[in-house]
Amino acid sequence: MSVTLISRKGSWNSRTHMFWSRILKLARNFGWTSAGTCCPRWIEEDALMPCEKHEWNGNYSSNDLQEVLTSDAKAFVAALELASREIPDCDEATYLAAKDEVDRSIKVQLAVFQAEALAKGESVEGEVQENPDGTATVFLSPAEIQEVVLYADPPVPKEVYLKLFAGWAKTSIADLVGFFHEAINEPFDDNRAFKIS
Repeated sequence: MSVTLISRKGSWNSRTHMFWSRILKLARNFGWTSAGTCCPRWIEEDALMPCEKHEWNGNYSSNDLQEVLTSDAKAFVAALELASREIPDCDEATYLAAKDEVDRSIKVQLAVFQAEALAKGESVEGEVQENPDGTATVFLSPAEIQEVVLYADPPVPKEVYLKLFAGWAKTSIADLVGFFHEAINEPFDDNRAFKIS
C-alpha cells in the first residue's frame, strides 16, 4: 500500500506506507512536532457523521484524504531540509552495512524486551493482563514489538541511522521537499497545504 500526497494544483507525490512512516519519524527526530491532520472534508460534509462525532484522530498514515495545515507543512519541510543536510552520500555497501547494524540492534532490543517479560512471568504474545490497580498491560506479539521498536527512537547511533536515508531515499526526500514547497505556496482556501490519500 502507499500514501499519496495531493496538492491544490493536483500535483501528487506517492510513497509506500513504510517509507512514509520512516519520513515522519525522521522529521520528528529533526524537530518537527506534528500538529495533527484536519478531518477529511468528506467526513466534515457528511451530515450523518460530522467530525466532532467521528472523533478524528489527526493521523498522517491513513488514506482518508485528511489535510495538513500549511503551518504544519512548513515545520515538516524545515525538519526534512535539516535532516537532508546531515544525510551522508554513501555507496550501496555502506547503506547495507548500516541496515544490518539497525537490524541487529532491533533483534537485540526484542530479545531483551522478551527476556525481561518472560523473567517476570509475562507473555509476549499479544494478550491483555488486568492489573490489581484496574489498569491493563498489553503484551505485544513479536511482529508488533518489532514495529514499535523500529518506529521508536533510532536504536543505533544517529550517523548509522542517517545512512538508511542515503542514495535513492535522499533523492526521494528531495522530491518530497519540492512537493511541500509547491503545496505551501499554493494552499487550499482554508490554509490547508495538501491532502493525504
